[in-house]
Amino acid sequence: MTSSLLTPRGRVRTDPTGGGTAAGSDAPTRILDWRHPRVASLLRRIGPPAGSAGASDPALRTAALRRAHRQIVADVRPVYSVQDERPVSEVLRRGRGSCSQRLAVLEAVARASGVATRVRGLLVDGTFWYPRFPRLHRIVPDRVLLAWPEFRLDGLPPAGHATAPWLSVSELFGGLDELSEGAGGGFTNTGPETLFEALSRT
Repeated sequence: MTSSLLTPRGRVRTDPTGGGTAAGSDAPTRILDWRHPRVASLLRRIGPPAGSAGASDPALRTAALRRAHRQIVADVRPVYSVQDERPVSEVLRRGRGSCSQRLAVLEAVARASGVATRVRGLLVDGTFWYPRFPRLHRIVPDRVLLAWPEFRLDGLPPAGHATAPWLSVSELFGGLDELSEGAGGGFTNTGPETLFEALSRT
């Protein structure tokens, strides 16, 4: 979660795509430091996507990303933080992270497995966070920017995936129509469930 209140002013932002669509990458970055031993340890617990013969199968890659999501839920306790630039290895060391930090862990796991990723910025109305901060409404920004990962899965069928070969984290556990039919309703941001956990059901 990036708050305009907590972001340094005067920083010049450039568009690396020149107005186009990001190509994605599987390279490590300062935040997605997937070559770190802690990320390697997490990968061993998750297990490989499949044997070498099926490693490029989008269904097997999706299943591996789902396992990674479940492992991150188990390993990284949810907390609120606006330090989105914390490296994944440090989030794993602490064993706790915000939804954005845990999404970065998932993205690092994907890149370490050879799946290119990119992010789409989602601008969320600040009032969405009011239930989490009932006495602090005055410091919640009007808008909050979330980095929402997408995973490149070559061979992903275009039917049901409008952005194929890119799979949004929103659809990691099924298409939006399919998920909306499930019990429990949408994510309300009011109970113990966080946005990261809610991905698996809504």
